Amino acid sequence: MWRQAFLLILLITSVGCGGPSQPPTATPPRVLRLLGTPSLAPFLRAAADAYRDTTGVYIIVDDAMPGEIPALIRTGGYNLAFVEQPDDTDGLWGAWVGVGAVIIAVHPDNRVETLAPHQIRSLFSGRVASWSELGGSDVAPMPIVRPDGTPAEIAFRRLVMTWGEIAPTATLAFTANGVIHAVLSERGAVAYLLSTEPAENIRIVPIEGESPSVETIAGGRYPLTYPIIALAPSEPGEPEMGILTWLQGEDGLLVMATYGIAPP
Repeated sequence: MWRQAFLLILLITSVGCGGPSQPPTATPPRVLRLLGTPSLAPFLRAAADAYRDTTGVYIIVDDAMPGEIPALIRTGGYNLAFVEQPDDTDGLWGAWVGVGAVIIAVHPDNRVETLAPHQIRSLFSGRVASWSELGGSDVAPMPIVRPDGTPAEIAFRRLVMTWGEIAPTATLAFTANGVIHAVLSERGAVAYLLSTEPAENIRIVPIEGESPSVETIAGGRYPLTYPIIALAPSEPGEPEMGILTWLQGEDGLLVMATYGIAPP
């Protein structure tokens, strides 16, 4: 109490003596910390920039593998985490914020018109000797796969490789850019990517006659889709709900669409 009284007296004295007033202390910027998988981090950083321009809220985005995210969000070091179809969500708050897709890529010279999930499974398990069996060129398929535990590998395994094993002759590509390079280097290549990842210069094959797009994903016509979930350690407050609500508005949906994400 005496300290509060002293500060009050000091303030009155300073004003009464006509001394120079102190400049106002700047209000520290509001900051949110977001966590996302490597395939979602570029989208989150673009959304963070657009949201800051609109609201003045600064957002820091880190990335981690899907298996690491539940434990990291439970520590309370992040406001929100974004992950493709998470497994371990016990005790966490969650909301469905978007829909992504697994896309199938081939060499630009491969003119196969469309594929069904069981044909993709056969290609990756080594049961197709030539693309000509599926309407493509007479060249042997060369599957290109991703490391275990990566978002693309998890989604592909859940949506396509529901049974059977990947052929031992498959080539491993560690990044989306590595996939692009491998596909362009081999006429028989077949690979998978996520709709949130870059896919320049390679050919994306329609699945069951549907090409992946925000419209076909949102409309349920494209078959290889997965939910994108926002996780929080507890019920979000106003700062977290602000960015989640913004993502479902016009500006947020535009950023999502740019990165191949459809609304839920």
